[in-house]
Amino acid sequence: MRADGDVRLYRLFEDFASDGEVIFYRLLGGDDGEEVEANRWRVGPRSKRRGGGGGVGWWGRRGDTRPAVFVFPTATFSLKLREFRGADDDYPFALRYVYYGRNWKLGVLATARYGKDKVRVFRVVRDPESKVHDVVEYNVTVLVEGAIETSYTQSDNSVIVATDSNLAKVSPHVLDPARFALHLAAHLLARYAHLDKAWVTVEQLRWARIGTGAGPASSDAVGHKHAFWRDGADKRFVDVEVTRKSDDGNDGAVARVAGGLKDLLVLKSTGSAFENFVRDEYTTLGEVNDRIFSTSVDLRYTYEEVDLRLPRDEKRLDFGEQNLNENEGGQLYTWEDAKVGALAREITLDVFANDESASVQATLYKMGQRVLAENAGVKTVEYTLPNKHYIAVDMKYIGMDNTTPKKAEVFTPVDAPSGLISATISRR
Repeated sequence: MRADGDVRLYRLFEDFASDGEVIFYRLLGGDDGEEVEANRWRVGPRSKRRGGGGGVGWWGRRGDTRPAVFVFPTATFSLKLREFRGADDDYPFALRYVYYGRNWKLGVLATARYGKDKVRVFRVVRDPESKVHDVVEYNVTVLVEGAIETSYTQSDNSVIVATDSNLAKVSPHVLDPARFALHLAAHLLARYAHLDKAWVTVEQLRWARIGTGAGPASSDAVGHKHAFWRDGADKRFVDVEVTRKSDDGNDGAVARVAGGLKDLLVLKSTGSAFENFVRDEYTTLGEVNDRIFSTSVDLRYTYEEVDLRLPRDEKRLDFGEQNLNENEGGQLYTWEDAKVGALAREITLDVFANDESASVQATLYKMGQRVLAENAGVKTVEYTLPNKHYIAVDMKYIGMDNTTPKKAEVFTPVDAPSGLISATISRR
């Protein structure tokens, strides 16, 4: 390559590479772009004799067909792919695939999403006529996906939406976690055209009205208008995934909704056995026809996906008639996730208490079958049941039989190791 070609190539690097970058290139020559003899360029002090005044530069050696490598003293943070071409009369060349980046990471951004986790929401809804208050307490997680890659690859924050902005004050659906989550996801996609998908998880903490009048233990008790108590540590949750159908939002979106509960701690002191399992030379667990059965229930159920119409009003907040009214073509008019969640909890407790359990697996399957049978809109049911063990204490040293299953009364709770049983039951 002629000296003026060298200078031209060097200036090309000066334009697109600052001090500290790692560069790989391949020289292509000829009018048809066929690959020709490559040159290996190395970094070193740029002398005046080679066209520079000192500092970092490069030079080449003909006949070396290895890919060119430039290593500069410092590293930069970004990774990009560029293609450049140039030619002169005597030596046409093309400089292709110039990668530069910190730590020499030759990768591309495959997926990206961001959002906000553990957004605490507490809302009081006041009825001015009856003076009755309703309260909900949520932990909300919001994630979005779309044309946001430049925030990762180019430090461009102009595509980032502050996802902790929420609709807890203005949404008329805040008392229903499923509809509230759908409203929030639909608002994000309608308001921000560069977002394609939104995930919203709402975890609801339990608050129940304190009984008044005949007393909390009486069937005649009436719930207090504005006093509540935490009636359980388990939490109901809703997971919503809303995906835009088209870039302009005119075709609306598709919603996938799942609900469930977690951390429902249950125990029964009899009515459970575990026998006739595989035994081999490694088995130490003894068969038992009566035992304590305890678990912390995690339940997740899914619905068929539904179409949503994204809000089209000025503030992109109108989620009502177009989705909730049958006459307007809405698909959520029969949506009663709150009832499904309450019924699924009742079924879980009922089956757990009354089933003569041959194993955790068998009881789990019966729970899932009933949830499907009594909730027509549910598509799949998934239970995860960690088996919490209570080991009978050997009290022979004081002359007491505490190891015979039906006589055992003193136990040691054991956290680990524990069984972990999970299954998904799908509608045919």
